[in-house]
Amino acid sequence: MPGEIDTHALVQRLMARGKFRHMQALIRLCDLRSMGRAAEAMGITQPGMSQLVSELEKLVGLPLFLRHSRGVDATELARDLELVARRIVTAVEESAETIVLRRDYDATLVRVATTVAAAGGLLHDLLPEFVHRHRNVQVQLSEVMGMGQEAALASGEIDLLCCRAPEVLPDGWSFVPCRGDAMVVIAATTHPLAHKAQVTSEELAQALWLPNHISTVARHEFERLAREHGFENAPQARVVSRQMALSWMMLREGTMVTMMPRSVALPWIVTGQIAVLRTAIDAPLPPLGLVWDPARAQRATRLFVDFITTQSPLQTPGQDTDRTTK
Repeated sequence: MPGEIDTHALVQRLMARGKFRHMQALIRLCDLRSMGRAAEAMGITQPGMSQLVSELEKLVGLPLFLRHSRGVDATELARDLELVARRIVTAVEESAETIVLRRDYDATLVRVATTVAAAGGLLHDLLPEFVHRHRNVQVQLSEVMGMGQEAALASGEIDLLCCRAPEVLPDGWSFVPCRGDAMVVIAATTHPLAHKAQVTSEELAQALWLPNHISTVARHEFERLAREHGFENAPQARVVSRQMALSWMMLREGTMVTMMPRSVALPWIVTGQIAVLRTAIDAPLPPLGLVWDPARAQRATRLFVDFITTQSPLQTPGQDTDRTTK
């Protein structure tokens, strides 16, 4: 088509004439679908918002919003660009925070991504202590799960990853094991099985189970261990969640049990809200630890790695249990 430009030329145009305000306008309009409400949210006039949208549409060479009497509808292109715009705005916000930290507090930054298991089993008791010891280090914490772990490492948006021992690591990245972990059967402390000296496989077969999400380690291990110990036909509640807070909401009623890594349940175990049932199940998991790139690590990252590894040398699940429940 006449007037088309190649990718390189489009990049040059966006770099030369694109503005962060364009990204903000795109996000607000996708969210609010109204020129007036989007303008109000950004603290500008409606003509000002229309001008920003017009400029952005000229830059990309295609319409981004369809105007009608009730407001605007985002085109498919606008929805695609919205994802990029959110990353850009987030990066700007994080850059501003880093500048302020350096300027006002002489602080350094470490960007940490963690799985739910590592947050519960590795960071829940160590992160507060690290913050107290290293007041000039800002810890920027985010949660990842599943394929998000690989994406976080590949993106370069984090300095280290707290997770279970991975099968494969990108070039240059290393895994430092810190704590052991194991599958456990848990229930609310009010559950009839919670205080038994030993829970049998027959009792587990009669219990009402809260299942885990199909993509989790807990679900795969539950199915294997249920077959091994003879409770694969136990009744199950028809609620599945990847959020521990929602699982706890179901468990606290006191009629269900579930199986998951001890690390995931640890914050609720140490506060006495959840009990680990005494069963014959012995199912250790790969250890929890830190994935980092020593060659690229800056001072804050090294401080974090040194602290976590010296405070949590690799232990067996039984030893870890003793340490964290005292």
